[in-house]
Amino acid sequence: MNLQEAVRQVNEASNSELGFLRDRTKGDVRNLIGREIIFEDVAVVTSKFYNNENVLFTVRGDNVHYFRLCSGPVVEAVKKLMEGLANDGKDWDAVAVTISEVRSRQGRRYYMLTARILEDADEQIAL
Repeated sequence: MNLQEAVRQVNEASNSELGFLRDRTKGDVRNLIGREIIFEDVAVVTSKFYNNENVLFTVRGDNVHYFRLCSGPVVEAVKKLMEGLANDGKDWDAVAVTISEVRSRQGRRYYMLTARILEDADEQIAL
């Protein structure tokens, strides 16, 4: 394998998890607040610049944007949902989520996530 092939393989491997972001622009999460949405693709990644994790995701019906959230409660909620979906053999189309903005007692804003199992998915889980 020559250097050019090695570089191509390394780049493909590092972009494979986030390939769903390709050809999309970053959207404004504030446009999603209070709306029930369905994730298409989701990745939890560690920030290169800060010591925290981020959730990168796309939303069903929006083929132009991707979104990023670094709110700790959202990251933890997404991880729990990922685990539950994996355990039940389901994909993101089984769950609808709603992002809300809340304030801490100190007045700082952060995001929270609530989820709902979609009826079709709930029936399939019961079988």
